Amino acid sequence: HVRSRRQRQMCIRDSIWKELRDTLNDSKMPMAVRVAAADGLGELGSSHSQETLLATLRDETAELEVRVAAVRALSRTVRSATR
Repeated sequence: HVRSRRQRQMCIRDSIWKELRDTLNDSKMPMAVRVAAADGLGELGSSHSQETLLATLRDETAELEVRVAAVRALSRTVRSATR
C-alpha cells in the first residue's frame, strides 16, 4: 500500500508539473495565467520545475513579467531545497 500510494503521489505531481509547464510555455495564455503557472512551479519545487523555470528565464521571447515570475519562483525552489 505504501509503495502504491507513493507512486500515485509521484504520478499526480508529474501531472501537475506537466500542466504548469504547458501553461507557462503557452504564449497564447494571458500573461497573468503564465505568471501564476510560474508561481505554481515554484511551489512544486521539483527538479523538473527548476529546469522549466530556467528555460523560461532564458527565453528572450517571453514577456518580462513572466521571466521575473520565473526568477522569483526559482528562488523559492532553491530556498526550499536548502532547508
